[in-house]
Amino acid sequence: MPYMLQTQPDAGMDIVEKVVLILAGVLLTTLFQFVSSLLTRRSDKSLKHKDQLKLLSSELEDLTRHCIANLQVLKSFDLSKGIPSSLHLQKMKIMESSILFSPDTFQIISSDYTRFINRLRLEIRNINLEIDYLLNYKQRQDFKPEVFQQYTDYLVSKMETTITMLPERLRDLTVVNEAIVDRIKAHKEENAKTLRKIIYD
Repeated sequence: MPYMLQTQPDAGMDIVEKVVLILAGVLLTTLFQFVSSLLTRRSDKSLKHKDQLKLLSSELEDLTRHCIANLQVLKSFDLSKGIPSSLHLQKMKIMESSILFSPDTFQIISSDYTRFINRLRLEIRNINLEIDYLLNYKQRQDFKPEVFQQYTDYLVSKMETTITMLPERLRDLTVVNEAIVDRIKAHKEENAKTLRKIIYD
């Protein structure tokens, strides 16, 4: 009988130790999976962030080229020949289907860039609003060529500022490859030499 009393606690301790070891194993495995999953998600987000930065940089370069071309069109307006066709103004508008306006951009890209992107979106919307105002003014009964010229001159100054600022915005976003700067410079020089054919109403 004393022998039986002595072995039962030992058997009970073996079961408790086994349960504790199993639970510890499960806990360590779960913890390892959680940490592994967290690191994978961070790595995935980092890759997506880098891809998104490349896309944004590319879009900013395209946007700069678009503004350079539009500036040359605006400077080619000659109101002594008539009122420029609305077609030219419509083509100046900046597409808001860009990834700059996509809600996904803010989920993928680092929050460090949120303020920068918001500022850029505002600039693009302002340019589009100014072009819309010119288009609407053309249709007004009280239309005056000299007032239209003032609005056009204002838009020219806004475009010039945007063209100057966009490469700086690009530098805020990422390390600028000098090849991008060279392409923008070449595009500026090429556009300055190109004569624009303007259609008048």
